[in-house]
Amino acid sequence: MGERPQQFGRKSPRLGLALVALLTLAACSGGSDPTTTAGPPPTSTSTTSTSTTEPASGSTTTTAAPIDTSTQPFSIAVGSAGVTYDLDGAPPSGPSSFAVLDDGSVVIADTMAATRGEPRLLHYDRSGELQATIDLAGEEVASIVDVVSDGSSLAILDVFIAMGRYRVLTLSRDGEVTEIFDIPPGFHFEDSLTGLAWDDAGILLEFELGGWYARVTETGAIESPVDAIFEGVSIELSPGEGRTTEVVTDSATFSIERATDLGGATLIGIAPDGSIVVVVDEVDLSGPAFVVTRRVQRYSESGEFETEQVIDAGDQFLDIPRPLELDAAGTILYLQALPDRMAIAVLR
Repeated sequence: MGERPQQFGRKSPRLGLALVALLTLAACSGGSDPTTTAGPPPTSTSTTSTSTTEPASGSTTTTAAPIDTSTQPFSIAVGSAGVTYDLDGAPPSGPSSFAVLDDGSVVIADTMAATRGEPRLLHYDRSGELQATIDLAGEEVASIVDVVSDGSSLAILDVFIAMGRYRVLTLSRDGEVTEIFDIPPGFHFEDSLTGLAWDDAGILLEFELGGWYARVTETGAIESPVDAIFEGVSIELSPGEGRTTEVVTDSATFSIERATDLGGATLIGIAPDGSIVVVVDEVDLSGPAFVVTRRVQRYSESGEFETEQVIDAGDQFLDIPRPLELDAAGTILYLQALPDRMAIAVLR
């Protein structure tokens, strides 16, 4: 597991096609945007769908578990009473990510609030009641590129491109900043930094969309590369032959195949029952506009296919680099940007 894979694999997804948007958000504090070879954000229709499919890995035909669109743990407004959208950018931008705590409450990275001088996190309980607005202006936070959690504490990636400043801040669930670590040169965007993860041993810097990780130690030192272990399971996703992604864990090895040449597979997380949840992005360039389909798949601990839910990527009014998370029970939560509000849907 010491070799660096060249593709995706992480506790929570960073979809490859969202990389441009993620780096653009990080540049909102000033300076020129970093360059990248990733494609533009998804363009598609505005529907969410489920389907009955035969997973590309070769399992038997299975009816996809439906997306429960009637159950939304919360729905909040856009604007001064809620999250911040920037519709003037290219592409338009909003929250970059969200994290789920052990009690089921969620913390949204209200990234674009930094453009009005209010870098902040918004903490909501599962019923949608605002628990706290965590104001980070006093810590001179420039942009919240990513937020992750170990269930009780938080960590954010703060980047100020104009100054070349990269930091990791750890916070209590109430928003008290407990540690600040500078990320040294050699681990920046130009070195393929794409976000954070939090495994069983602590905070990880994520590179190449989960292709490899570095660890931030308690002294602020960087260990690189390191293996990521989630829920006691060491897991690695790496490219296989053709359109496949190879998954290797402590107890299983299996392949995930997509229907298109472009796209990839990313780890969402490992549930308490040991099941492995991934999202497979498929990019279709055959029409006048390219279409991105996201297949959320769950595999057993032994690598057997269990369920699939198909999400039309065009159901997002704005691109969200990390729209999917697992809660403490292993339920998949989907952060959805709508024109007038944000919602969390539950994928059953």
